[in-house]
Amino acid sequence: MRISIVTPCFNQRSFLQQTLRSILSQSGDFELTSIIIDGGSTDGTLEFLQSLTDPRIKWTSQPDRGQAHALNKGLEQAEDGVIGWLNSDDLYTPNALAAVMQAFEDPDVKWAIGRCQNIDAQGNIIRPAITRY
Repeated sequence: MRISIVTPCFNQRSFLQQTLRSILSQSGDFELTSIIIDGGSTDGTLEFLQSLTDPRIKWTSQPDRGQAHALNKGLEQAEDGVIGWLNSDDLYTPNALAAVMQAFEDPDVKWAIGRCQNIDAQGNIIRPAITRY
């Protein structure tokens, strides 16, 4: 099974490396693709993207019409399988995608959500897991 993670991005260079690390460090019985859709950043994001050599990463950098447009562009590039969305200043916890794949072992499961914690720019938890709004 394949998992494609779409990450819309604009001027998020200071967070993007950690976000990407949290995606690529996931392990389990799946093939992983990270799709970064940058909206034409001017903060060094493009240079960072150009330096990436991991074959699991696909990226584009060009102006878009905002986050929803970037997300849709990424979804168009995603391959069959499970598709996820992670913002460029968010992180996956270890084994998050393995848990997703375990959920999808049930053929009746069509989509999944996870609990999240709000963190600050240094990764410190500032609010516990959100279970409902």
